[in-house]
Amino acid sequence: MNDGLGTSRMPSVFPPGIRFQFYSRHREIPDDVRVKVYRAGGGEFLAELEEQDGVWVLLTENGEMAGRGGVYFRSRQARLLALPSGAVLLGGGYVVPRFRGRGLHRLAVNEVCRQLAIQGYARVYTEVHPENVPSLRGLEGAELARVKEIDIRIILRRIVADGSSLRWV
Repeated sequence: MNDGLGTSRMPSVFPPGIRFQFYSRHREIPDDVRVKVYRAGGGEFLAELEEQDGVWVLLTENGEMAGRGGVYFRSRQARLLALPSGAVLLGGGYVVPRFRGRGLHRLAVNEVCRQLAIQGYARVYTEVHPENVPSLRGLEGAELARVKEIDIRIILRRIVADGSSLRWV
């Protein structure tokens, strides 16, 4: 899915008691926020981030984590998907179950796309499994457009199978 709106996006208005925070680089995340992400089941998510990756989080008034997602500026996954040079890939979006059904994922994706456009990023993409209907609804609600459906399997983190061909990465 691709963001075609760029800087014409309107700022997201989050429900009372929910605040959005965006960190262009995950090293900017304050320790207290990092601990909240970890405690909410995001330990593997944090461990997979590389130095250049960004993060968005949703926090409640009392500091509880309601959601999070990654912003991948130069990822191997973007290369596997053959995204254009300089494209940003959003991934790892997650809303804590008790906060679901409020449109938080849609609002967060809209806001991170808007902030990336303001920073000069012309292309923002995300990927989602076609059976993940709640995520698809959130992404479409944030006005991301479907680009294409692909079938990629990564084997042993080195071999990529896309359709009928195999290649090493």
